[in-house]
Amino acid sequence: MKMEMQKTNIENPFISVSLKVKKLFPKVLIDYLCQLLRTDLQISGSWHTFRLCKNQLGGNELQDIFHTGENKLSLKHRIFGCKPVDAEIIVKCDGTGYHMSLINERPNPASVVTPFWGRPIIYNRPWSLGL
Repeated sequence: MKMEMQKTNIENPFISVSLKVKKLFPKVLIDYLCQLLRTDLQISGSWHTFRLCKNQLGGNELQDIFHTGENKLSLKHRIFGCKPVDAEIIVKCDGTGYHMSLINERPNPASVVTPFWGRPIIYNRPWSLGL
């Protein structure tokens, strides 16, 4: 039953993209990464990573994309036609949709809560318990 729900969710998911990702990458590359979330069904879990690497083939530049999921499966894709970059992107799923950001990007201030003891807790980051 749970797999059916994930499959239904991934067909038309809501995907929010951080402003940094929108500024750094062409829209066609972002759209392609969103499409990979829908088509690489064997890669599953509540988070996905895309490692983008510059490469060359026959003197032409190309983009290698390594798509990995929480289940540790990985697929390699290659694309031509946009300027290649070296970066790592994480996509997290929280039940309402997918949220795409750079792996080292600081969270949106709206998702940071400061509890009574004064150290911030950042949602979806278990290593930030505010202790």
